[in-house]
Amino acid sequence: MGFVMPHVLVLAGAGCAGLALILDIVGVATPEWFKISVSVFGSEISRSQGLWQGCQNGECGDLVSDNLPSACLACVVLMCLMSEQKIFGLLAPVSAAVGAFCCLITFAVYAGESGQSDFGYSFALVIVAFLLAGVAAVLLFLGKSRSSG
Repeated sequence: MGFVMPHVLVLAGAGCAGLALILDIVGVATPEWFKISVSVFGSEISRSQGLWQGCQNGECGDLVSDNLPSACLACVVLMCLMSEQKIFGLLAPVSAAVGAFCCLITFAVYAGESGQSDFGYSFALVIVAFLLAGVAAVLLFLGKSRSSG
């Protein structure tokens, strides 16, 4: 068994999925899902908040626990163990589509529940990640169907 070059659509889909993952990680990790600045009695107060951290006037504090790295590691181990399975080829487009759907839920719920209108760059990164994950799902599905059919 030699190395077989994947279809160009699979490569493009993998690139989109990788970029979507990076943007989503940065968007979720950074503390600027919304940003607000107000002046109170002549003093400027700035507040920004992400999913995991909130900041006020440059001082930040954590909002959740430290279990996320363990969950990510478990997913990586599972992907490595399953990479030799035939079903893995189908999991790539499905996981990209599920990732896009999860991004959609994330920013839709946050926008609806926060009541904010001044969203920051972190929020925008997750929206771009959603779009890229959707494109990746389509490209991976098309590439899979072209290379197997």
